[in-house]
Amino acid sequence: MAYYLLSVRWETRGLGQQSVTDHFQAVSLDLHRDDYQCDPDETFLSYLPHSGFHNQRIAFENALVLSRLLNRTLLVPPIYLGSKPIHYAPFDALFQESVLSNKFGLLHCSGISSVVPLPLECIDYFDQTHLLWDWLVDLDLVKQNQRLRQRWDLSEIWIDKGLNFSESNTLFIKDSSPYQYRFLDTRSDVSPANHKFSENIYISDLVTSRKRLIHIGTLFGSSRLRLKDPSNVIIRSYIRGSMSFKNPLLLDIASSIAASLGPLFIGVHLRLGDGDFRKNAESHVRKAWWQVVCGILFYTEEEAFTLENDVMDQRQNATDGRRFGKSSDTLRCQYPLHTKASHLRLNTPIFISTDVYQNNTMLTGRLHWKKYVIRLMGLE
Repeated sequence: MAYYLLSVRWETRGLGQQSVTDHFQAVSLDLHRDDYQCDPDETFLSYLPHSGFHNQRIAFENALVLSRLLNRTLLVPPIYLGSKPIHYAPFDALFQESVLSNKFGLLHCSGISSVVPLPLECIDYFDQTHLLWDWLVDLDLVKQNQRLRQRWDLSEIWIDKGLNFSESNTLFIKDSSPYQYRFLDTRSDVSPANHKFSENIYISDLVTSRKRLIHIGTLFGSSRLRLKDPSNVIIRSYIRGSMSFKNPLLLDIASSIAASLGPLFIGVHLRLGDGDFRKNAESHVRKAWWQVVCGILFYTEEEAFTLENDVMDQRQNATDGRRFGKSSDTLRCQYPLHTKASHLRLNTPIFISTDVYQNNTMLTGRLHWKKYVIRLMGLE
């Protein structure tokens, strides 16, 4: 079963005479206060998160593994969620944007009445927020084997005051492109000639560093760490398996979705809203459909070609069905179910997590793949 994080934005403007504080109570937290007792010989690893939640999760997983292999305390940045993600940029630019992304000094924004124009510093206040990884993911098992320290403030000042050492005691690994550095654990190993990373860094070289802090830029990418040592591969598998969601609200949402779909369904993550995903949307949808049909439903490629044509023809002539039954919350197919014996496997429900909406302009106008998406994956 696949669980998906649902991103929701609460609109707080346009609530008549009501203030945000009518519904929520703002709590002042002293995020600069730090009771952590820092050992003068303790060493640390830090990195810069960016992009959407999934990329942040992969980067966090890589950081957990790398800090474990280096025997360094990981400085854990918060999760950044919002309608305007922090996109990748070279180290210095990404560092600056990360520092400016916090809400320090903006607590007054939460108490401004909706009938009062927002001051400039509050314009984007409600568009993003930060969350603790502990709020979302169960890290108890990970903490039994390595040291983690939460870090809300990503500035250099926090390093000086919170860790009690200066920038001169920091080893910076500054990237200028998203796939510049790859980390390898075996000295005799090299990345394949067709890989996308331009430079290799051997973890054994980082182990010898006497700097109190190793500060890396981006760590996103499933192939960022090339691990060949069997013990290191086990560590990564252990960490990956220990990062299950624990938030009761999200688990309740996922359970309700699963219950409405029935005991057997397929989950598809379909990103089509921006960048290359938007530009080549039809290709991505078709690839996802083929992965479902051949990789999960076990049709042959020849059968898949035939099915693709059959399904497209049927969907083109079919009338839209209803998403929900009249007297039940159980979902039902919006098109007539297949009755042909060779097509019965196609009746398996599909849960699609996507950033494209039915009434969104992305599905209309100049994007000619609308009908393909609707007929092939059932998005309408």
